[in-house]
Amino acid sequence: MSLGAGIFGSTILVLIALAVWRISVAHKWRTVGKVFGILFAIGCVTAGALYAYNVYADRPKPLDGIDGMKLGMSPLDVQLLRGVPVSKQDEVIAGEARTRWFYQNEKGELEYFLLFGKPGLHIVCRMGRFAGEFGLGYGTTEEDAIGKLGRPTNVSVNKEGLEKALSFSKYRVGLSFKQGQLTDLCVTDTGKLKFAEEYSATATAAPNADEK
Repeated sequence: MSLGAGIFGSTILVLIALAVWRISVAHKWRTVGKVFGILFAIGCVTAGALYAYNVYADRPKPLDGIDGMKLGMSPLDVQLLRGVPVSKQDEVIAGEARTRWFYQNEKGELEYFLLFGKPGLHIVCRMGRFAGEFGLGYGTTEEDAIGKLGRPTNVSVNKEGLEKALSFSKYRVGLSFKQGQLTDLCVTDTGKLKFAEEYSATATAAPNADEK
């Protein structure tokens, strides 16, 4: 302990001792008790309010994109932001021309999947070993994801019956799971995510949903 800290601590102890002596002389312990009771109650209310505010501030909120790639952006806007993708695939879904883009990380692993249509970016997915939005990340269980986001609004299983997509339209989010663990986190303009070819017995996703 430094000399300054020692002097400061000694001063505080002396002031407390003087305060106790003055209260004892004046016989004001009952008043002091009331004051401390009021201060304690105010402290409890304040602490409760701060806790409630933190819970409210940390609640999940609707997403409009991932890592700067926002829904509605044009292919040029995304390319200016992220560079040229490693792969581009043109296709027609429900009569609408769409383009799939894929980006890799520095290790050569798939990192992002994007689907463009009219008027722009419809869906962007974070892939691979990631730690992403809502505290969810690669390997998060389906149970934990539902615990954070609530009951899914749509469920879609791929044709092979090996991968499941859960949609949470309130947050514009779709999550893809394999063997019960999260592999992809997607943000979509419709809030619905489904596979282009679904397992017929479990095809419960609504029509016009975004397709992987």
